[in-house]
Amino acid sequence: NEPIDGATFKRDDFLVRGADVGLSLDLEQLESPYLTGLMDPFLGGGFMATLQTSRFCPYQCTFCVSPLMYKKINGKKWVGYGVDEILEHISYLAGRFEFTRIQVYDDESFINLEMMREVLEGWIERGYHNRFKLDFRGMRFNDVARMDDDYLQLMSDAGVEYMFMGLESGSPRMLKAMKKSFKVESAIAVNQRMAKFPKLKPHYNFFCGCPGETYE
Repeated sequence: NEPIDGATFKRDDFLVRGADVGLSLDLEQLESPYLTGLMDPFLGGGFMATLQTSRFCPYQCTFCVSPLMYKKINGKKWVGYGVDEILEHISYLAGRFEFTRIQVYDDESFINLEMMREVLEGWIERGYHNRFKLDFRGMRFNDVARMDDDYLQLMSDAGVEYMFMGLESGSPRMLKAMKKSFKVESAIAVNQRMAKFPKLKPHYNFFCGCPGETYE
């Protein structure tokens, strides 16, 4: 019945809540559980491995839990792993498990474009683009707006396929309320640029029924 730091559980119809352990920017304390044998790094029946290249998110989207969670962090709200560390992590996965694609499961993968460029170049140099597809869960329209065509071509050459991007709404008023920090016109422009790279497949997330939204 003793509380456990960082955990809440039910005992005899009562909730037992442990102390808040807070959040740390020390990446050495945040190793993936499968590196210690506690779990396998897979979703979807074993064909996809998951990977993180960074932690946290600096944006303030009003529908997201991240601004509340990361408010406790003093200073910067995003930190990336080292390029060599990321590539060695992929090498570990490739040598131990069978899969056909890796999904990068960051909150936001492209805060540091140069870091991710080096990761993609290293990915190609090691031949991973011939073995695996690569997906990104955490992307934004303003990320792509900062990329030139050479960068998008590098992503295409690396075998990037699915890119999950939060469009959220076609209403400028709702985007402002959500604090999305981009405009409908910029999203359309980004989509038109990406159309030149057909191997890249953006998947757009939408919200319906947000507070204050009208049917129109």
